[in-house]
Amino acid sequence: MSGQAAEQGIKRLFRPDHPVQFVLGLAIWSLWFVVMYAALSVGCGFFPPVTETVFNLITATLLLFTLLIMLLFTVLALRSWRYSRHAQNLSHMQRFTVRVGLALHLLAALATLAGALPVLVLSPCV
Repeated sequence: MSGQAAEQGIKRLFRPDHPVQFVLGLAIWSLWFVVMYAALSVGCGFFPPVTETVFNLITATLLLFTLLIMLLFTVLALRSWRYSRHAQNLSHMQRFTVRVGLALHLLAALATLAGALPVLVLSPCV
C-alpha cells in the first residue's frame, strides 16, 4: 500500500459516515475517564494541595483537560451535524451512521460533563 493510499484510508476512516463513529466518542470518553482519575490520584500523591479548597492546581488542570475533551466532542458533533445536513446523496445506511454517531458524540459529551461535576464541587484530595 502506498503512502497516498494509506492517507486516503485514514481520511475515509474518520469521515462522519464511517462506522468507526459508533465507538469513537465513547472510546475517547473512556480514555478521558481513565486519564482524569489517574491524574487525580497521581496529582494528590505527588503534589498534595496546601489547602482543602475546591480550586487548586490539580482542579484547574483537570478542568482544563475536561474542557479540551468537551471541545473535541463539540467539534465531532458539529461535524456530524453539518455532514448530515449538507450531504444529500447519502444512502440510508450512511445517514443512519451519521445520526447515530452524532447521538453518541453528544452522549459522550454529557457523560464527560457528568464525570467532571465532582471536580467542581469536591476537594480533590480528601
